[in-house]
Amino acid sequence: MRVFVFALGAHEDHAIKILSSSGVTTEDKVVVLVTKPISPEVRKAYNSLKEFTSKMGVKKLELIEVPSDLSQGILSIVNAFSDNSEYIVGISEDAGYLVILTFIALILSGRNALMHLCIESSELSEGILIPKPLIKVLQNPLKEGEVRVLQEIVKNPGISDEELAYVIGKKLKTIKSIIASLRNLGLVIRKGRRRGIYSTELGKVIAEVMKP
Repeated sequence: MRVFVFALGAHEDHAIKILSSSGVTTEDKVVVLVTKPISPEVRKAYNSLKEFTSKMGVKKLELIEVPSDLSQGILSIVNAFSDNSEYIVGISEDAGYLVILTFIALILSGRNALMHLCIESSELSEGILIPKPLIKVLQNPLKEGEVRVLQEIVKNPGISDEELAYVIGKKLKTIKSIIASLRNLGLVIRKGRRRGIYSTELGKVIAEVMKP
């Protein structure tokens, strides 16, 4: 089952385009996030979207009114990402505070999603896949020692554990622990006969961003 999650503003057109282009089926679920209290304009957009999903035979339609309180708002949206379904997210530019709260909730949930940012003046944007490793990094920011090791790996592709320990000046046991953490986050890999350590593309980006 796929779950479509829409942060809805006063216009339902983009949500309908996403559902149509994705080939929504009767097995899919649609969750609509709206600001609380719901305005007449947003209510009208929701009713139009509801009518469309009904015509498409969608049986599971859920409306979530999201409060503006940061904590309560995020918690109410996190519930929309509560299982291991395939998620497709559409965020309208006129959805107010739902734009940032939906993104934060998605990160905190640890789910992958195909995300559409709906700009009123443009055609339907291509979906941007938010990779799980990036979500993990956002959930678990790197410590200073991890950043140092990652940057050294980027500078010296294929470096060994022992060489890293020597260059950085830490015990081998500590280096192995840091490497295990970086591998778990999808930032480095081991390969080759020497089992050297290499940075992934995401690792290179993180290392560059974290430069002092």
